[in-house]
Amino acid sequence: MVDRGNTDGAGAAPGDGAPPDDRGDLELLTAHLAGDARAFPALVDRHERQLWWTAKRHSRTDSDAADAMQEALVKALRSAASFRRDSSVATWLHRIVVNCCHDRMRGRHGPPDGVVDDRVAPAPVEACAGDPALAVVMRQAMARLPEEQRLVILEVDVMGWPLADVARRLGIPEGTVKSRRSRARATLRRQLRRLEAEVAR
Repeated sequence: MVDRGNTDGAGAAPGDGAPPDDRGDLELLTAHLAGDARAFPALVDRHERQLWWTAKRHSRTDSDAADAMQEALVKALRSAASFRRDSSVATWLHRIVVNCCHDRMRGRHGPPDGVVDDRVAPAPVEACAGDPALAVVMRQAMARLPEEQRLVILEVDVMGWPLADVARRLGIPEGTVKSRRSRARATLRRQLRRLEAEVAR
């Protein structure tokens, strides 16, 4: 894994088509901790494509890679304050992805702990670094999910709330939360596979 330094990818275009954010990785992470809601999505946009391939290399299936990738980005979002600066931000992100992949392979993965800002909820699945076309497709996939499925994905997979808590909040059985989550994940995984095939052409 190459240590690209704290300014890795500076100037890369965010996946949402917004003007390029020329802040370095460490600046973005620091801005995120200071409350800048755009900083972490910009960091994800910059690195997600490389992180995705790392997840694939350390997973048995694309589905496992997608799940590990999502878990890793949520954990990175919530653990940003613990970044010790003994490596680049890019290396730190890759380590989290690899650890999540290995945890899943050992069967020790579980729901992420803590709470995140739902303003950056689409980031784990919507963007591939520097490729607006792929980002648009993934954002559209999230937008096209039925509202009930999208809400479950955001609250369980992104915000890390326990299934039982989500069920109580929505006033539905826990089994319904599980089924909505399963259907939403299946849809998003199909989109990831389709994107991978298009990129490989």
